[in-house]
Amino acid sequence: MKSKWKMLIWIFSVLVFTGAFSPKWKVDAASTYVMNVGEKMNLRLTGTVKGTVQWKISNKSVARLSPKGKRTAVVMAKKEGNVRVTAKAGGRAWNCRVRIKSGIGTPKLRDWVRTYASWLDPNPFHGDGQTWTATWSAVKGADGYQVEIGEKCFGDKWGYYKRYMTKRTVSVGFSDMDAFRARVRAYKSVRGKKVFGKWSNTVIKKWENGGYC
Repeated sequence: MKSKWKMLIWIFSVLVFTGAFSPKWKVDAASTYVMNVGEKMNLRLTGTVKGTVQWKISNKSVARLSPKGKRTAVVMAKKEGNVRVTAKAGGRAWNCRVRIKSGIGTPKLRDWVRTYASWLDPNPFHGDGQTWTATWSAVKGADGYQVEIGEKCFGDKWGYYKRYMTKRTVSVGFSDMDAFRARVRAYKSVRGKKVFGKWSNTVIKKWENGGYC
């Protein structure tokens, strides 16, 4: 009886590591695991295995699957997304789902604050000769931040450009725009590539009257 149950019960045991080994994860009933981009995970089929185990992953652009030995395969998380890993042996198949996240938090962007005003036009409701600065909250583990700034002139479409920042502040000075906006996201470097978190809230500044567009 025990031998029969041993053949029927199969589990995936999971071990996640990022350079150093982390504690073993507890397997949940749904066989769904969560990883961060850049992490590796060992999937091992345990129990009585007949024949060679064949491994397959549903989306190779999201994660890479490398067989390692008879019963083990290594999943390498490449980008955010969801994949299904299948192991086949002895005419049977077992599946688990893997959800990959960026592993980076989202900053909170604070509203614009005027940090400079020209003596020619000190009116805070005018855009001429002024500098405005926005700051944001820190994100744990981030290597830097990418800021997207948009500018618009009297009914025209928004134009955008991006900056990479290590400090949590960005300043803009518009004397010829009637509105500008910004949002920010954190990033970390994983194996030589930037992995981005989600965009923050957007803060917008509009003038009572703009400059000369």
